[in-house]
Amino acid sequence: METFERTIYNAEHEQFRAAFRQWLDKEIVPNHEKWEADQIVPRDIWLQAGSLGFLGYHVPEQYGGGGVDDYKFGAIMQEEVSETGVIGSANGMTLHNDIVLPYYLGLATDDQKQRWLPKMVR
Repeated sequence: METFERTIYNAEHEQFRAAFRQWLDKEIVPNHEKWEADQIVPRDIWLQAGSLGFLGYHVPEQYGGGGVDDYKFGAIMQEEVSETGVIGSANGMTLHNDIVLPYYLGLATDDQKQRWLPKMVR
């Protein structure tokens, strides 16, 4: 297959990609089939994802997020989830970042953000 060099990602994006892919390969890929059969991804995987900065990278730092307003990190996550074939096990994380968290950021009161966002990104 012929490929071409993409210029939309910078070095920070590629570092994020490498870290996310390494984590997928180590933690998600070997367990994917079992989790699919069990129809559940263990909670500790979500906690790991949060502690590594894969959840809520775009949430403001005051709520425990990364404070990075850049959709490309989400695109990278989706690319790597698709590339590894672990959509059932890891796609919830991209859904969490791209669909769920923006509702909290846009519609929650300050009190609600203080209460919920830190728990959703760690």
